[in-house]
Amino acid sequence: MSDDNNKISILISSLHKSGGTYVFKTLEEGLGLRHVHIGNGYFPYEMIQFEKIIEFSKGGCIDNKHIDASKANLWFLKHYGVRSVVHVRDPRQSLLSWIHYIINNIPEGEDHMETPGYTVASPPREWYALPFAEKVDYFIENNLAYLVEWINGWLAARESADLPVLFTDYGALLRDEAGFFRRILEFCGYDPAQFPSSRPDKDERVNFRRGNPHEWREALSEDQQGRVTEAIPAVLFDVFGWER
Repeated sequence: MSDDNNKISILISSLHKSGGTYVFKTLEEGLGLRHVHIGNGYFPYEMIQFEKIIEFSKGGCIDNKHIDASKANLWFLKHYGVRSVVHVRDPRQSLLSWIHYIINNIPEGEDHMETPGYTVASPPREWYALPFAEKVDYFIENNLAYLVEWINGWLAARESADLPVLFTDYGALLRDEAGFFRRILEFCGYDPAQFPSSRPDKDERVNFRRGNPHEWREALSEDQQGRVTEAIPAVLFDVFGWER
C-alpha cells in the first residue's frame, strides 16, 4: 500500500467566497495531499464526477469545491466513505465578496462558462454598468437565496444522511486559526502535532481580499442590511453564532 493510500482524503465543500481556497492550500501543503478535482466547478449546483470520486476515495487526495448537498452528491459521498468538511460564511459577507470578485475578475462581456469561478447565477452584462448600490440590490434579489439554500441543504444532510460531516466557519478561522485547523485534522484522522505551523500567504493566490467579517455593515445601506439579515433563517444565526 502506498503512502497516499494511508492518508485519508479530505473534501472541503465551501460556500462561495468563504476563504475555502486558503483552507485548502493550508491542508494541501501541510499534509502533502494530491489535488484531485472531483466537481464540475459550478456554484451553487456542483456535481461530483463519478470517475474522480473513485480516485479520491482511495486516499491521499484533497479538493475544495462548492459541492452542494444534492441527493446524487450525498449518495456518492456516503457510498465511497468520503469525509466532508463543509466550510461556510455569513451569507451577508459572502454576498458582498461575491460582488467584488465578479467586478475584479470577470470582465464585462466575457463568457462566464469559460471563466474560473463561473456560477449559474452570474449577472447579466447590463449589471456591470449599474451603480454599486444597484449591483448589491440585484444580488440581494437574485443571488442571496443561493447562499442560504446551499447552507440549509448541508444542515439538513447532516441530520438525515448519516454522513461524516464537519461544519467550519470563516469567523472561527479568523478568531482561532490553530484551533480551526486542529478540528479539521482530528476529524479527518490526522495528528495535529505533526501539522506544520507555516501557512500560505493570505493574498490573491488564496483569494483573500480583505478578510473583514463585518465589511457588509460598512458597504451596504441600512435598508440593504435589513433585507439581507431578514433573508437569513434564524437557525443559521443560532448554529453559527452570526450577529444579527
